[in-house]
Parts: sequence; structure tokens; C-alpha cells
Amino acid sequence: MRLLNPKITHLNSIYVVFLLLGSSVMSFVPTLLKIGNATQWKLISIVSTIGISCVFLINGVLGKRKSVVPIQRLWPLFIFWMFYLFRMYYDLLLIDRYDGDYSLFLPFSTTSYFFIYFIGLCVIPSLSILYLKLDFFYILKLTFWILFFVLILSMLYNAGVKETEFETTVRNKGSEGLSYLAYGHWAVTFSLISFFFFTTTTKAYNKFFFLGGFIFGIIVMYLAGSRSPLFALVLCVMALLLARNGLTKGLFAFAAIVTVFFLFWDTIIGYLSRYNVVFLERIMSSITEGESSGRDEVYIQAILQITRSPIFGDALLLTEGSFYGVYPHNMLLESLMTTGVIGSLFFVIWLFKTCRLAAVITKANTYHIWISILFLQYFIFGMASLAFYTNTTFWYLSFMLWNYYYNES
Repeated sequence: MRLLNPKITHLNSIYVVFLLLGSSVMSFVPTLLKIGNATQWKLISIVSTIGISCVFLINGVLGKRKSVVPIQRLWPLFIFWMFYLFRMYYDLLLIDRYDGDYSLFLPFSTTSYFFIYFIGLCVIPSLSILYLKLDFFYILKLTFWILFFVLILSMLYNAGVKETEFETTVRNKGSEGLSYLAYGHWAVTFSLISFFFFTTTTKAYNKFFFLGGFIFGIIVMYLAGSRSPLFALVLCVMALLLARNGLTKGLFAFAAIVTVFFLFWDTIIGYLSRYNVVFLERIMSSITEGESSGRDEVYIQAILQITRSPIFGDALLLTEGSFYGVYPHNMLLESLMTTGVIGSLFFVIWLFKTCRLAAVITKANTYHIWISILFLQYFIFGMASLAFYTNTTFWYLSFMLWNYYYNES
């Protein structure tokens, strides 16, 4: 195999890190540097992501390089995308089903918002990854250090915010342009990468450093106050331990971690309670009262719409109830609601093939099972909070799995 220029490989890898973190990092510019506002930098991040992705994709398609991944392997996803895009076209352009502002403070119309996000921020960047030779360890290191410094800066920002009682004592989000959920999952991503390094390094001082990073990420997650990041953290840590240590040793290691938390539970809770955030209250209300921030009502309405038209799907968004105009907050429900059983079948086929690749990479116990672990995290994020057109990191990581599998094989 012809070796690629390391500079080109690093450039490609930096581009992928930009896809994973660029938009959120840019959200810190108005917060920390007081340049512009969150909306302006959100627009800059969107335009730059689409523009740079188009350059990489066009260079891959029209250049001499072939796709790292055989394109025909992705046919189920392409068919699902066509179903999904037709649903967007039918609901938003053909019959103009919805009215209201869904632009999330962006200077786009309702229709533009959906198409720009799905095509511009999901489809085009994902396809561009197919043509890249990547240094996955370089991506991992760069992602770790960017998250490390940004989370530290975000903690300083949170400590200095004094404008409202809500921002300082209830939930923290790191910057003006970052949501609580995204901030919490950023922290979990940092914790998982730190824990991955902790399990792979042999030097004592490195283990101490990465263990500190793991705990630091958990603290940030706690301050963000969202519940799905905790669920993702628990499942991903368990998956990582099982992958690296086997079933018996993995379960024993996970049980040991849980035991430590239970032994020091009162001390941990006593310390964290000083920050007066609502994380523990929200977790307990979910367990004891079934409180779900309206998710149950959203799911019920989505299921009603699925039963209304199960074969071809009913609508892009909810069409009735108090959550009118909202997406289902669950990718599988969204798939059934928007494309029906027929379209969802193709999505499930592609998802199964992608999970099989993740399992093969994980079973091989390579140094890059972190891609599979983070893919699992953002799949959980998509099953609890996001939509197909907003869960950009899920798409990027899935295509990174395909890239790694075929590039290394």
C-alpha cells in the first residue's frame, strides 16, 4: 500500500476534529472573548462547516482518490436518506404543513433550517469522510486536549457568571451558545476518552492524570444537570470494560467502580450538594415519579402518528398536542414516524451493519475502540434527545467507523 503524506493525513484528521468539535468550540468565542454574539458565531460555524465539507467532498469525488469505503456498502442508508428527504420536501415545501419559528435563533426560515442542518451539516460532511485517509490516534489526542482546555474555560465561565440565579445555582452550560444537554455530553465524551486512556496506559502518573480527567468530566456532567449523559456514561463505561477485559473481568471491574461510588456516596453527595444544582433531584424524580420532561407525552404522540400511517410514515414533526412542531426525541420513533416501516427497514439494516463493524473493531481490542464507544454514546443521545438532522456527531462517528474498518482491513 502506498503511504500517504503524513501532512495530508494530519490535515484530514484536523478536519474531522473540526467536524466533531468546531461548532461547539466556536460557541465559546462570544462568551470568553466578547466578540459578537452566540447567533453570529453559530452562523459562522454552520457556513464554515458546509463550505469546508464541500471542498473535501468535491476533492474526493472529482480528484484521483477513491473512496476508502466501497460506496455500494452504504446503499441502505442512501435509500433511507431519500425517504427522509422526500418527507422533508413533502411536509415543508409541497404542503407547508407547519407554521412557526423553528430556527433556534438562527437567521434562517423554518424550511431552510431543516434542509441546511440535514444536508449541509449531516449528509455532506459524512460523505466527505469516506474519501479521507485518517490518523485516528491523532484525532483522539487532539479531541482530548481541545475538550480538556475548553471544559476548564467553561468552568471558569460558570464560576464567573452572576447575571441570574438560574445560571449559577441550577444548571450550567459552559457558554451562551451551548445547550445543557450538549454540554453534559461533551463532559461525558471527555470522561470516556480519559477512561480509555486510563485503561491503556501503563505508567502510574499517566493513570493518575487520566483518572483525574475521568472524574473532572463527571463533575462537569453533574453541573450541566442533564440525565441522558449519565445514562450514556454508565453504558459506555460498561461497554469499554467488557471490551478490554472480557465478560468476567469487565463485570468485576464495573462492579468495583460502582462499589466505590456507593461506599463514598454520602461524601460525594455532600460535596456536590454545595453547588445546589438540580441534577440529583432530576435523577430521583425520574426514578420515583417517572418524570421525563415531557418525553412521555412526545413519545405517545409519535406512536399515535406512527399508527396513523405505519407503512410510509405520517409527518416530519408532531402534528398535534402541546408539543406540536417538535421532533420525537428518539431516532427509531422518528424513523417510523417520518418514513414508515419501509424507510425504517433500510435505516435498521444500515444501523445493524454499522453496529456489526463497531463490534468487530471492539472485539479485535484495537487501540481505536474509542470510536465504537463514542458512537454508542451519541446513539444513546439520539435515542433520548436528538433528531436525525441535529445529531451530527452520530453521523460523523458512524462514518468514521466505516472508514476505519475498511482503511485498516
